[in-house]
Amino acid sequence: MFLWHNYGKSTIGSKEDIERVKAENLKVFYKKFYQPDNAVLIIAGKFDEKKALQYVQQSFSPIPKPTRKILPTYTVEPPQDGERVVSLRRTGDIQYIGVGYHTPSVADKEYAANDALIEVLTNDPSGLLYKKLVDTKMASKVSGFSFTLHDPGMTYFELEVPKDKSIDSARQVLMNSIDEVASLGITEEDLNRAKNNRLKYIEDAMTKTTEFAVALTEFVGAGDWRLWFLHRDRTEKLTVDDLKAAAKKYYKPSNRTYGVFVPDPAPDRTVVSETPMWPNC
Repeated sequence: MFLWHNYGKSTIGSKEDIERVKAENLKVFYKKFYQPDNAVLIIAGKFDEKKALQYVQQSFSPIPKPTRKILPTYTVEPPQDGERVVSLRRTGDIQYIGVGYHTPSVADKEYAANDALIEVLTNDPSGLLYKKLVDTKMASKVSGFSFTLHDPGMTYFELEVPKDKSIDSARQVLMNSIDEVASLGITEEDLNRAKNNRLKYIEDAMTKTTEFAVALTEFVGAGDWRLWFLHRDRTEKLTVDDLKAAAKKYYKPSNRTYGVFVPDPAPDRTVVSETPMWPNC
């Protein structure tokens, strides 16, 4: 999905990265980023505010403020210039199809519309994709979500296809259904169901201390904890036209990357030799 932005990289690296990284590198990284001036502390539950602040001060004030500066990121992922296709063959039992679209950041006003659109497509049992793929037994499961990110991110749909079903047929129905969602006619009933489901999740999370605290940390990472409440307010005001506009703008083939996982009992892999060191070339 991301060729330039660091969102395209694994947060902890590959297996080989973990095996080979030097302890000195980890220490440098730790000292640079794991500092109070780069952290947000969320305290949740029933507590004495005055005492809690005293404990925070006692715990963190002895740590000197770093002299280093963390520079803001500057890489912007350019628009995608055409559909990308990935095929993966490994041992396994279930066929998978994954479809990703570049979509807005959490702070963007269109994020809420896209979030509701995902619900319209994947809801069990009323979602368009659920009806066309799960109800017809072409797939056993369909899901979708949008990442909670600071910069423009992605929306991802996943389909589980039983081994005795055609992955190509399921893929075609999946693609066509997403491509057509803007023109198929999203109804007020679809909109209200999606809004109610999303708002219920938000309200339920706010009644569970741990879940709410974790959710706020996600929105802190996306820019600010207050985005949680802004997202709720924007969801309440959504219209059918908002969802159609988001679908038309983002859910198109040129903005899409899709991949298929095909189980293979004996995948053919090419292992390239490591670079030999001079003079042993």
